[in-house]
Amino acid sequence: MKYPEYVSHFRPKGTVVKKINNVFYVYKATSKRVPGKKYPVQVTGDIVGKITPTGLIKNEEVKIDTSSARILEYGFTDYLLKFEELYCSKNSSLPKKILSLIYHSYIVYLSPNSYLREEPYMNVNEITKKYKLSLNQQIGGIYKMMECKHMEDLEPLKFICLLKDDKRVLKLNLSDDQIKLMKEHGLWNQ
Repeated sequence: MKYPEYVSHFRPKGTVVKKINNVFYVYKATSKRVPGKKYPVQVTGDIVGKITPTGLIKNEEVKIDTSSARILEYGFTDYLLKFEELYCSKNSSLPKKILSLIYHSYIVYLSPNSYLREEPYMNVNEITKKYKLSLNQQIGGIYKMMECKHMEDLEPLKFICLLKDDKRVLKLNLSDDQIKLMKEHGLWNQ
């Protein structure tokens, strides 16, 4: 296969290039003798990185301190956050900052593993008591804003997660079905 000139220019020695979806991935490669064959067989190893017109972008090994690592949901949360402004505009009896806190708290109620649980939020019983907001009415109002007839349709979004430790946030690789679902709900921007 013929590659663009920049691929040949940036390919390190001892590697092989594979084109997948218009991305040029670089893998370690060696050859080894196999008894009974007249020629050596190529053995492809681990991925090194990818080549772009500007150079080789090496894959970095990321070390996560598992004692502080958390897997948190973000698909469902990001979808609900698209409706935050609308929620705040429909409930203008309280300051916007309080309404945002309340809305985030309802998201954590609906998705207890949401990444928003790591930010300040209120217990829904506390919201009901302090602000006289009915939990059922508020959740029903959120579903209505989303024009969601069947909440079960959004459940798969709760399995789209990120990995977070004290230093970084990593979004995990998604399956084709998850990408399709995120595109359907306007959450895919890559």
